[in-house]
Amino acid sequence: MKNNNKLALILSFIIFFGVLMSSVIVYFSYNRSISDNTRSIAELSATNIYSEINNELTKPIYVALTMANDTFVKDWLNNEGSAEPQNIIDYLEGIQVKYEYSSVFLVSDTTLDYYRHTGFHKTISLSDDHDVWYFDFVDSDLIYALDVDVDQANNTLTIFVNAKIFDDSNELIAVIGVGVEMNYIQEMIGSFETQYELEAFLINPSGIIQSHSNTEFIETRNIFLEEQYEKHEDLLKSSLTDMIVVHDDSKYIISRYVDELDWYIIVIKDTNVFIGFFRDYFITSFIILIMILISVYYLVNKTIKAYQDKVFKLAKTDYLTNLDNRRGFDMKFLDLKNLHKQDVYIYMIDIDEFKLINDQYGHGIGDSILKQVAQIISTQVSPYGIVSRWGGDEFAGIFLGEEKILVEKLKATTSMIEQDENLSQYHISISIGYTASSFEETADAAIKRVDQALYDSKAKGGHCITKK
Repeated sequence: MKNNNKLALILSFIIFFGVLMSSVIVYFSYNRSISDNTRSIAELSATNIYSEINNELTKPIYVALTMANDTFVKDWLNNEGSAEPQNIIDYLEGIQVKYEYSSVFLVSDTTLDYYRHTGFHKTISLSDDHDVWYFDFVDSDLIYALDVDVDQANNTLTIFVNAKIFDDSNELIAVIGVGVEMNYIQEMIGSFETQYELEAFLINPSGIIQSHSNTEFIETRNIFLEEQYEKHEDLLKSSLTDMIVVHDDSKYIISRYVDELDWYIIVIKDTNVFIGFFRDYFITSFIILIMILISVYYLVNKTIKAYQDKVFKLAKTDYLTNLDNRRGFDMKFLDLKNLHKQDVYIYMIDIDEFKLINDQYGHGIGDSILKQVAQIISTQVSPYGIVSRWGGDEFAGIFLGEEKILVEKLKATTSMIEQDENLSQYHISISIGYTASSFEETADAAIKRVDQALYDSKAKGGHCITKK
């Protein structure tokens, strides 16, 4: 009997120890897997936000600097005393219509007169607290700068891009620039937060939040005055080229510098929810049976794999049109590069006057138009390569085939869009730019030419095809 009890105790101990060790090993394996998965999601989100921010905010900088070197603007300023104010107002309005910014403005350093695309706004003064931005910017050594402020003309929080204008003697004569409504950037950041269950925002080098899904934090919250960020300040700002990853207790903090803006993207991903779930689960599994533990281990492994696949798909797919997004475009470009060596064509398509359609009929109609246009484009050209939604109302694609076939397909696309019964009532037309390329050059190099070709099509009034 004693031997039986002893054997039972030994077997019980072996079973207990085996189940315990299995549970411990599996738990710590998943703990590492969860941590790695959380870090991957945070890094992927930071990369996607960086790409979107670059696309949405570096273009306004380019536009502002281009205006600052426009000879028409300089000539008008040099003859401001006798020049017609309506001429510069018309110029600003033309830029606003072309790029659909919420504000396009010019401030003369001679008269301190402030002109907007809607007309004369006011004469700025040092006594007006809202005009301090101008004098601070003029006194700085910067050629251009970004400023988050409330636009007095429409009382909306706006990201202003200010650029200095110099005469032939390198003397400052004016400040010109554009404004992008903050809510557009907030919505973009908010969509990433919802999709990936994280927090994301933009800060300047001092740590002051410049854009956040919570408007109350903008320009009022300095993260480097908070203990959890203050201790990592030097590390988070230590690189101007690489992504910085900080593991702080149960969260990952990601920092990435945006050179053109002189801002940092901060992404925070919490691991507590995942870790707590798996800890409770494995304790329960240990109490039940070792076979159930093994079965659930397999199912959970599949669940994580499915979650990773879903995140990966979301990262490269445009949610509205189900086409590839810019990341998906880049990935498929690399795939094609490994499979094909012949020359290719890169093209971009833009819906003419799309902002006016949104303004007149609402974003619901605008979204349905985007989906219908995307379907028509995909039907015509996707069999010859790939097509993606580049951003906003722009589409980009890679065409494998002869140029004459490409032109035929692009013209057919134009005709189908104009004749489509769901689109004709809105008088939809498109502008197209394309260029010959090869897989020997980078996608970015070809896109720069295509972007210029599309710009030329828009400059001609739209509804045309241009090659560069």
